[in-house]
Amino acid sequence: MLLSGLGMGLTTYSSQSKLSKVTALKEQLFKLNTLANELKTSSDKLSQFARSYANTRNERWLGLFNYVLLVRQGKVPLPSEYTLDYWDKLSAPNVPLPQIDTNSTGTSIIDRLEQTGIQPIELAKLRNALAKSDALVNLESRAFNAMKGLTQDQFGNWNVQGEPNFELARKILFSDEYFAAKANIMTEIEQAYHSVESRLNNQVKRLKEEYEVVHFANSILIILLVSNIIISFYLLWSLYIKPVATIQRQVVQNVKDKNLNFKLNESVRGELSVFTKSMNFLLENISEQLNFNTIMKDFGMALRGKKRPPSPRRRTVTIP
Repeated sequence: MLLSGLGMGLTTYSSQSKLSKVTALKEQLFKLNTLANELKTSSDKLSQFARSYANTRNERWLGLFNYVLLVRQGKVPLPSEYTLDYWDKLSAPNVPLPQIDTNSTGTSIIDRLEQTGIQPIELAKLRNALAKSDALVNLESRAFNAMKGLTQDQFGNWNVQGEPNFELARKILFSDEYFAAKANIMTEIEQAYHSVESRLNNQVKRLKEEYEVVHFANSILIILLVSNIIISFYLLWSLYIKPVATIQRQVVQNVKDKNLNFKLNESVRGELSVFTKSMNFLLENISEQLNFNTIMKDFGMALRGKKRPPSPRRRTVTIP
């Protein structure tokens, strides 16, 4: 019974531990999914705002483009209501852009991905996807420079002023090179995310299987413990409680009737057998002493010419 109780304690602790690990892995997977979607969304919004700026020449879209980059790079704090639809709400007409405080910084998306606890090789894949997204920003910067009429000098610096070329800007942002780079980024993000997701899901599956085994073992131990309690109570009742109650009731009744000429059944099992033998030995001595006293009394009465009524016969009490 003690071993069953200890086993139940260990299996219960183990099952709770595995459930806690499953919960932690699911939370990690949820955070990773949110950040992966944020990375994809930021890349999509950069493309959207860059193209909108090239088509409309509205500086608002350039401001949104730069703000997305600052948030992703952790150069400004995260917005207080930063949800997946945040950029859609912010790009709506007549919605003012937030005041950008460059004196305070936030946490970059790659740092937040690292904080989820993913493995180094998985983080490296996401860094590679982010690097390709940053390379796409270089194409978008080329388009913006074309709109400003800036070209590169012999050292690669964009400081040669010329005429704005809006057509070139649109060609860059809608070129095959741009679309290929965009597709490559999304593929990298998707592959990196699915690699982490597959690993975490496998861990969750393994922990759930282990939990089922431990839970089954715990159920078996509960059944064994309950069975031991029932069997122990039955043995206690049949070997001790019931025989003792019967002996007590019959001894009290015979003493109440002033009858000491009886004998207990010695067929009971266990330690009660020794007890009944001792009781019978005691009762026999008492009975012999009483019989002797009775004989002596009868002898005395006979000498005086009197008779004594017959004494009750000896009885044997059987304990069921």
